[in-house]
Amino acid sequence: MTAMTTLLNSLLVFSAVCFYLVASSNVPWGKETKGPTPDIGCMLEYCSLQTVECIANEDCRTALICLDACGSNQSCSFDCLVTYENTEFDAFIQCTMTEHPCIILTPPDHPFVCTKPNKTVSNFTLSQLEGTWYIVKGRNPVYDCFNCQITTYVPNDDKTSYKVTELYDVKTLKGEVKHMISHEKIVQPDLKQPAILNMTAIEEGRPHQQEWRILSVLRGNHDYDHVIVAYYCGSTWSWKYEGTLVWARDSAVTDEEIAQVNEVLKANGIDFSQFCSPSVDNCKHDN
Repeated sequence: MTAMTTLLNSLLVFSAVCFYLVASSNVPWGKETKGPTPDIGCMLEYCSLQTVECIANEDCRTALICLDACGSNQSCSFDCLVTYENTEFDAFIQCTMTEHPCIILTPPDHPFVCTKPNKTVSNFTLSQLEGTWYIVKGRNPVYDCFNCQITTYVPNDDKTSYKVTELYDVKTLKGEVKHMISHEKIVQPDLKQPAILNMTAIEEGRPHQQEWRILSVLRGNHDYDHVIVAYYCGSTWSWKYEGTLVWARDSAVTDEEIAQVNEVLKANGIDFSQFCSPSVDNCKHDN
């Protein structure tokens, strides 16, 4: 690379970052926010192409401005991501935050600590997850309450881990319904603690880690596992979050099963009355 090319790239990145900083300083939130501050030198050295391509793309640029206004508000950040995220954004975040510390995520004012339940099932295998499940109840209002949440588990060739495909619908800031898909990997790290599972993924260029705890497996009137109650504690960089889900093989969960779920959650100090009830009817994801 010639000195002139290096200089031009540097000027392009510097101009792009300046544009982003100026634009994000005018966000119409009416109050000071605590968005991340980019390290321009780091971006010049490692992520010049991704930065220029992101700032040149309207949705990617808007996503950065939107996120800057959110500070450490996870609900706000999620709305920005599902509305404007695209391949340019993913590449930018992958380079500037996951691969290189060019942008440091604003830590929350009050660090979140997960409250992990201890009353889990005594026996569980990954094979019990195999197939398709529907989320019929959810605890976390930010991450658990989307309609048409359909999760499919398929074993990898090594049989010690499973591929996870999650489908769900979200409503964007533009008022549109967006059909989302995410891919994860789940493992059972310690057979002596069979109810504890680890799930990992890269989404929007960000690494995610989640610890799952299986609280109950119910069969009801079926000769197969029909309902699973699972808690999770997740993190992405300095952010942490938790939730609890009720999976079912179909949407026909009986009153008796719901009563059993309530008892399981009560035993773990979780208030079932605060759960949402996502719809799994008429889902376009469901092939």
